[in-house]
Amino acid sequence: MSSKNVTVTIMAREFIIACPEGQEKSLLDSVQYLNQKIDLIQSQGSIVGIDRIIIMAALNIRSEEHTSELQSPMYLVCRLLL
Repeated sequence: MSSKNVTVTIMAREFIIACPEGQEKSLLDSVQYLNQKIDLIQSQGSIVGIDRIIIMAALNIRSEEHTSELQSPMYLVCRLLL
């Protein structure tokens, strides 16, 4: 599978990310969502430092995904089979 370089901006810094062809929109949507989470954390003003803000945003996103997975009917079926 070939990849394409996509330039994204996170916290006013540009990064070039190798992305599988056809997945560019998904990557850009993910970056936009990450930037929204970062903006929210920054607006609350309780966390200082770029590294800490990004880590908290990533942990919050993973927590949302995990909660969603736990509530998914497929997860419930899989858990019942274990």
